[in-house]
Amino acid sequence: MANDDLDLKSVEMSLDASRRIARGELIAAETPLSAFLDWLVESGSFECAVWVPERTILQQFICRLEQTWPRVLVSTSDLRRARSSIEKAARSGFRLVIGVRSEWNELEKFFTRVGYRVEGSGLYAKGGQHDPTVAAWNKEAFMGAVRVASKLCRSLLCVFAHDADPVYVLYNE
Repeated sequence: MANDDLDLKSVEMSLDASRRIARGELIAAETPLSAFLDWLVESGSFECAVWVPERTILQQFICRLEQTWPRVLVSTSDLRRARSSIEKAARSGFRLVIGVRSEWNELEKFFTRVGYRVEGSGLYAKGGQHDPTVAAWNKEAFMGAVRVASKLCRSLLCVFAHDADPVYVLYNE
C-alpha cells in the first residue's frame, strides 16, 4: 500500500442496509446521500467538494495513465447547481471528497440520524481495515482528490464508497 503525505485519521460509518433490512430494522432516510447534501446547504456546513471526473472507456484507452484532474466546488451555490453530478460521483464510489465545516460529534449525530453507524477507525493510506484507500478502485485519482480537498478545506472530509455506503470521515487529530 502506497503511503500518502497526509497524516489523517479515518472513521468508517456504514448503513449496512442489506443486513439491517433482513433483520427488520428501518433505515431512517430513504436517501441518506440526498439528506446529507440538504443538511450541508441548510446548516451552512459545506466547505468544498472535490471529485474525480468519470472517464469513458474510450478516454481510458486513449489517455491510458494520464492524470485526471479533479473538479472543485467551493460555494454553496456551486453545490446546488452541480447537485446531480455530485450525487452521481458519490454513488459511483471514491470519486467525491466533501469538506464539512462541522465538529465530529455534530457530523456523527447527523449520520446516525439518517441510519449510519460507526464501524471503526484507522489511519488514512496505511492499509488498515477502515482505510478508504484499500477499497478505492482508482487509488491514485482518489488520493489526489483527498490531497486537493485537504489543502482547500480546513475541516472534516467525507468520502463516499459505492452507493454511499460506507462513508469515511477523514480528519487531522
